[in-house]
Amino acid sequence: MKRNWIYITIIFLLTANLALLATSLILKNRDKTIVEGTRETPGRLGSYHQEGSFENHLAKHLEMTPEQIEQLEALGDEFHNNKKDLGRAMYSLKKEYFDALANDNPDEDYLRNLADSIGAIHVKLMIEDHNHYKDIRSVCSPVQARKMDSLGKEYMHKHKLKNDGYHRRHGSKD
Repeated sequence: MKRNWIYITIIFLLTANLALLATSLILKNRDKTIVEGTRETPGRLGSYHQEGSFENHLAKHLEMTPEQIEQLEALGDEFHNNKKDLGRAMYSLKKEYFDALANDNPDEDYLRNLADSIGAIHVKLMIEDHNHYKDIRSVCSPVQARKMDSLGKEYMHKHKLKNDGYHRRHGSKD
């Protein structure tokens, strides 16, 4: 009788493992599926991929006109190209910084200068975000602008503030 339970338990565990493995493979492959016409750019918001892009998401939720959508897409293309260039520069400086750290006796002044340069690019990235937000608002009607502000606050609260290290460690209830 005990042997039967052991065999049943083993069969159950094997079946559960196979089901988890199949689910994992299905989900992994689903993430690789790209809807035709979407832009897959690192850093773009994952939940917007079904709608094609962040701009499509905004256009849908703000009920934009075709003319507004055209303006929005042009702004988005320029913004993402600028961010991509700054991101490449940031990556290059960070790589240089960590390569310098790997030395037995790294030059502190050199590291400080690299850190300052990385910080300056981070500031440029934030300014780019700010300018893009202002540009998008300029395309919106007053009602759409208020709705966009509301979406922005919701996004910041959900994705940025809650995911920073402090809130993860201290379990913010906000």
